[in-house]
Order: sequence, then structure tokens, then C-alpha cells
Amino acid sequence: MRFAYVVIHAEGRQIAERLLAKFGGGIVTVAGLREAYASVDALVFLIPAQLTIRLLAPIIESRVFDPAVLLVDPTGRFVVPLLAGQQGDADRIAEAMAAELKGFAVVTTSTENTDMISFEEMALRNQLTVENHRALKHIQTLLQQGASVELHTDHDIEWETTDLNSSGLRVLQYDAEDARMIRRGWQMCAREEVPAVFLTSRELKDESDDRYPDNLLLLRPRDIVLGISCRSRSNPDYVYQTVRETLERQSIPESAIRLLATGSIKAAEPALTGLAERLGVQLIEVPAADLRKVDFLFMQAPFTQHATKSENVAASSAYIASGRGRMLLVRASHPGGVTVAVAQERVRIRL
Repeated sequence: MRFAYVVIHAEGRQIAERLLAKFGGGIVTVAGLREAYASVDALVFLIPAQLTIRLLAPIIESRVFDPAVLLVDPTGRFVVPLLAGQQGDADRIAEAMAAELKGFAVVTTSTENTDMISFEEMALRNQLTVENHRALKHIQTLLQQGASVELHTDHDIEWETTDLNSSGLRVLQYDAEDARMIRRGWQMCAREEVPAVFLTSRELKDESDDRYPDNLLLLRPRDIVLGISCRSRSNPDYVYQTVRETLERQSIPESAIRLLATGSIKAAEPALTGLAERLGVQLIEVPAADLRKVDFLFMQAPFTQHATKSENVAASSAYIASGRGRMLLVRASHPGGVTVAVAQERVRIRL
């Protein structure tokens, strides 16, 4: 993480230098505050609280994008997280800094103090994408008020600690290989305005919707692996369109893709390297020998068999690159020799 420490007095600078030696970063003055605010992960103020508030007021943007902001008193005895207490991980930073200074972390976040589940922290811990931030505060407030909230998921979950208060959370589990069931759950909750959290790699919002409903929080893992194969000199735009078509049929958004995978003989194909760049993911090269070990699991794709000795490059590649994950689609064959397979890594989400 990138840290910056705001100081104006020699006393604060001494404390900042102690923290800098442990956590890294740099010391900034008030004049450099705005630039630091936009470029660091955590901003630590070692100045009076009233001045800190006045300096922060004009530059606070959003709970989604603000860095973690902490306040350290002049003696170094107390460390107080002010902003991004969960999503920016300020509470944990405060505890670590307090331990270094042999002081106390003054954590005021309600979910921390009541051992209540925090979906912000859950998203951070599991590297989940929060698709609709508008619902985040609404859902969390309902839990804090003692209301019942449903968690709909097609992923395996586990409780990080038995101390969490789960009495207000009702978990509904879906079959990961059947996208229709969780979509029906989404549509029902949207229609009846039921407050709910959906944890899935599937796309649930209809194309006609201009935004997500405010009562539904969508948390998306990035755990989809696409296996792909194509003929030499395939048109890059065409290959991309076949992938888009396959994803739409499976109700999977591009944001859920973690990796592309193909056989060694196709790894340098311009259409595939261009596809990886277009999607912003890594293209994994799977050796032909590894493909042959699992090709018996999948249907034949004759046009690839001669070159690779594997009966299905796309499916075998997706299966191996996903850690022998769950196959959501074994093979989608498109004209021009493009084959796409969809696998999902078997990850457990910690609540």
C-alpha cells in the first residue's frame, strides 16, 4: 500500500518518521495534500483534528474512491480511522499503527463493534467487485437495524468466524451450473423490493434496465476462465464477437473473466493475444501434453486433434487453467473454426 503522512509540526514529523520506517510512504505538507489524496491508498494526519476536518471537507469525493484516512494524536497514543474504515481497510491500518506506536486504535465502525457482517469488508477480503454501490449503504443499514436480509449465491461460502451475528442474514444457495435459477431469484426480489445481496459471476441485470435496483446489492467474483481455440489468421474482431456471443448466452459479463487459456500451438496467434489485451486479462499457454491427459473428458473437436493430439483444446485448456474447476460450457463452436469453453474456479467466499 502507498502511505502519505501530513505534518505541520516537528512533533508530528517525529511520529510520522516512526510510521514511515515501518509502513513506508512519504511525508507531505498541507500544500501537497490534494495531490496525495488522489494518489495514495492511505493518508495519515498528524495534525489537530479540527484542522484535519477543514482540510478534508473540500476534497472528499466518494466512499468508493477515497483513500483510507487516519488521524494520529500529537502524542501517538491514539490512532483514529476517519474515512474508508472498511473498504479502504483503515480499521486494520489503525490497529497496526497503534501497535507500532504502543498506543490504541479507536475504531468507531458499527459493524466492527457489534461483530456484524460487513459486505464492504467481505468484498475487500475476497476481491469481489461491487456492481451497485448505491445499495451497499442501504443493505448494511438494514442489518444494523435488525432487519432480515437475504444472501443469494451460487458460490461456496464459509464463515470466517463464529462470532459474526448472522441472525439477520438468510443464505439461499443455487446451482452454479444453472444460471436461470439465480436470475429468477433476482427478478423476484426486484419485483417485490426484497432487500437482498447476490453473490454470483452471472449477469443478472436485464439489458433494458438502466441501473441496478437500490434494494439489491450485487457482488461479483472474478473467477471465470475461458478456453479458446481458433484457426490461424482468424479475424480478431470476429473472434471477439464469438466470445461476446458465448458470454451473453451464459449470462456472464466480461468483468467476471480472470484468464484466457489455449494450447501451446495457438498461444502466439494474433487473434488470441489481441483478445486477451482487449479483455484486460492474461492468456495462459497450456502444454499439449497436459491437454492430452484430460481430453477424454470432453467431446471431439476434429479440426484440432491432428495438430495438438488433444480432442478439445478449448475445453481442456479452460479445465486445466481453472485448476480443474467447474465446467459451465464444454464447447461453443462457431463458423470459421473458433471454439470457446467456459470454466469456473472453485473458490470459497469467506463471510
